[in-house]
Amino acid sequence: MFHQLYYFVLLILPICIRAQEKPIALIGTIILPDKSIDNGTVLIFDRYIKAVGAKISIPNDAIIVHINGVILPGLIDVHNHLTWNIFPRWKPL
Repeated sequence: MFHQLYYFVLLILPICIRAQEKPIALIGTIILPDKSIDNGTVLIFDRYIKAVGAKISIPNDAIIVHINGVILPGLIDVHNHLTWNIFPRWKPL
């Protein structure tokens, strides 16, 4: 009987650990294919991006991470030359 209970607990343990994940809020400059959002938020919950935008409500139990660089969320082409494709072109003096 002890062995059956032991194996049952081992079987259920990963489910219990998975159920305790907290949402993650990434705050910083977000680069999307069609626009950029300054001081935007990417909300990640249950390993998926749930919301992206400037005025996202962040849950009280969320882990907040302030990003100093840029955030490229989702399945987009991350091989990007920021000086050519996103930021305005510079002009030599």
